[in-house]
Amino acid sequence: MLSTVSSYQRWLSQMRSTPASPFLDCFVATLVKAGYRPRTIRRFVRGAAHFSLWLKRREQFLTEASASEIQRFKRHCASCTCPGFMRSSRRHSSWRHGRGAGLFLRHLQDIGVVALSAPASPQPPPLLSDFCRWMQQHRGVKDQTLKIYGRVILDVLRSLGDDPSRYDARHLRAFEAAHGKRNEFA
Repeated sequence: MLSTVSSYQRWLSQMRSTPASPFLDCFVATLVKAGYRPRTIRRFVRGAAHFSLWLKRREQFLTEASASEIQRFKRHCASCTCPGFMRSSRRHSSWRHGRGAGLFLRHLQDIGVVALSAPASPQPPPLLSDFCRWMQQHRGVKDQTLKIYGRVILDVLRSLGDDPSRYDARHLRAFEAAHGKRNEFA
């Protein structure tokens, strides 16, 4: 599949000499299916290959890649001197290589080569946590009901702040007027 986007033997052999090589044909097929043009695909493949080589030089396996590695790779690209990978405008090459690496990582996650990293779940505000705990202890409210309440309460906290002493009827009515349609179940 690589040869469908480039007939340059030097480019093909360079891409095939990287740790990304076993996955590049499938990656190209995914990009073609997504509607990318051959020139864009070549640039993204170059970024993916560069990323895999950069990981290898850092003694990391491709299967251990993560979003944080993509950010480090983008910083590397800004001052990269890797032979055969950085050309012309560093700013544009850096962006393209970073984008190609990010798409490649997502592809590897989609095909199961790289484990999906679970996003860190944000901690609810203390006021919401205390409210939920109180509702469970004193009212016997179930988790599913608290999830519904929690969405509305988060909206209130974002709009009015987390200081309950500042809540009054006027502010709560204004909140309800602005958000009432979205929170009809409340």
